[in-house]
Amino acid sequence: MPTTHPASIADHLAAIKDPRSERSKRHSLHEILVLSICATICGADGFVAIEEFGIAKQDWLRRFLDLPHGIPSPDTLGRVFALIDPAPFERCFVAWMQGVFDATEGEVVPVDDKKVATTARKAALHMLGAWATEKRLLLGALETEARSKARLYRIGVA
Repeated sequence: MPTTHPASIADHLAAIKDPRSERSKRHSLHEILVLSICATICGADGFVAIEEFGIAKQDWLRRFLDLPHGIPSPDTLGRVFALIDPAPFERCFVAWMQGVFDATEGEVVPVDDKKVATTARKAALHMLGAWATEKRLLLGALETEARSKARLYRIGVA
């Protein structure tokens, strides 16, 4: 039976109405929400920590976010979250998590770090991955600087 992939968090968040006026939309609501969710999953506990995560992981985030104006400041994040209606946000987040749960059939998701072979010209590559093993579904993979630094907070939302 083929594995179905859940809709992305961005797909789910598209249903949330942006409460800001047009002139104050330097950063898209979608990008602010995806950045904030990734950072929070990875251990960020406030708007400063979300900004720090965004700056540290900007190259990775640009794989799926445009970020034309870079990472939003903690003040911008605070203003946006003060305006968002939490009920639609909760519904979207729960629907996304339900999709992930359904796709993995509720299995435990192991997080694994691997060292890829060293060559004479290049140092070893260290990778962290999250797998839904029974469904043979890669939920996320991320290159890290070194095995000693390969921690769960380096995994983002795939």
